[in-house]
Amino acid sequence: MSHKPSNRLASPIIWELSPIEEQVILGGLLGDGRLQSTTNFAYYREGKKNDHLLYLEWKANLLSRLHPRIVSNGRDRDASLLRTLCSPALVRYQKAFYPEHKKVLPMELVWRLNPLGLAVWYMD
Repeated sequence: MSHKPSNRLASPIIWELSPIEEQVILGGLLGDGRLQSTTNFAYYREGKKNDHLLYLEWKANLLSRLHPRIVSNGRDRDASLLRTLCSPALVRYQKAFYPEHKKVLPMELVWRLNPLGLAVWYMD
């Protein structure tokens, strides 16, 4: 099974995250998640052992507007990967967390965490 990322955009195009989506993304980025950039957009991805598949499904449900998929991780059959479609709404977070293509903690976004974002970070 090929896991080559698609540059497909979420449809309809999501220009801004909802408050819940933002908390899931922020908490995830402080945990196991990462943002990958394409030419003009970004997508969210994170992997977990299959023991945590229900947690990935919960996150996917909260990020449903970004059309996430959960697939088997091709390298580790005991793991799954959550990946959203590309979205312009994720670009500002990608630029903030990866300004020099290396992950940093942008304090202006860390301070935006609410109890949901903190719980996601803790669970990751």
